[in-house]
Amino acid sequence: AMNGQPNAGAIGVRLGTQGTNTTDTLGANSYNTIQNCVIEDYWRAAVQMYGFQGILNPDRGNRIIGVNGGFCEFKNVNVNAGAAADIRTIEMNAQFNPFIENVKISNIKASVMVTNSVYGIRLNPANSATDHVSGNIVIRNVSIDGIWSDGTTPTTSLAVGMDIQQLGLNSTLTIDNCVVKDIYSNGSTTGRAFGLQLNNGFGTGANVTRIQNCNIYDLRAPRSTATGTATGPALHGMNLQATAGVVTYEVYYNTVLLDGNTAPTLAATHSTNLFWGNFSNAVLDLRNNILVNMTQSGTGRNSVLFGS
Repeated sequence: AMNGQPNAGAIGVRLGTQGTNTTDTLGANSYNTIQNCVIEDYWRAAVQMYGFQGILNPDRGNRIIGVNGGFCEFKNVNVNAGAAADIRTIEMNAQFNPFIENVKISNIKASVMVTNSVYGIRLNPANSATDHVSGNIVIRNVSIDGIWSDGTTPTTSLAVGMDIQQLGLNSTLTIDNCVVKDIYSNGSTTGRAFGLQLNNGFGTGANVTRIQNCNIYDLRAPRSTATGTATGPALHGMNLQATAGVVTYEVYYNTVLLDGNTAPTLAATHSTNLFWGNFSNAVLDLRNNILVNMTQSGTGRNSVLFGS
């Protein structure tokens, strides 16, 4: 815990590697389990897993789980002083077959951001082609409730439930039975609020991301000027991208509600339940979803489906 003394490097658990030999699997930090743990009052991350070579020698089989009716709980962050730096509650790179199940992330707030952002889960934050997450990635039964970039200082600051960038060759990502809610950015320019922000392709191969049985609601970005460009509007239930390469997104049995309960401060605030872009190498498969957008913002574009 930071105990009232802001420290942008405060991490609950960090699993890292010091090796450089990409053929020596003993140099990786693998098969660790973080189970039924509670971590509070961090800044950079509750759990940070950093390998050193995502293609040739990633860390393998690391897990963050709750068992026997329990959960890992990462919660109660309120950064209101100090120089701005991202909050990434679960952060990973260079991991193979990571597993996240039965996790609760709640009440993560910062009021010092300008361009830095607040995330529930962030995998491959640099969108690296070498230190990506790969294999069979599972995120199941995760609740993210309360991701805030608050205060008067944010400009382009994002608030994001899950941000998952480029995956390794022929990887699969499953996001199953998750709840993402109360996502708030007070950015005054292109700050945005995302339930899911995914860019899961690879240059070749056949990556598949399945999002199923998830509920996303209560997203707010009342001061945002973000519009219908390639980066999308102020509010996204899901933002699905394919700039990293070939990927199929399977989006099944989800509910995304933009309830419009927070009035925008601008006449032209834009929103969408599902945004997809840069899909020359991608497939979007939608089945049995409930998408409702009740946002009212004057001259803004408010849509259910928005392709760019």
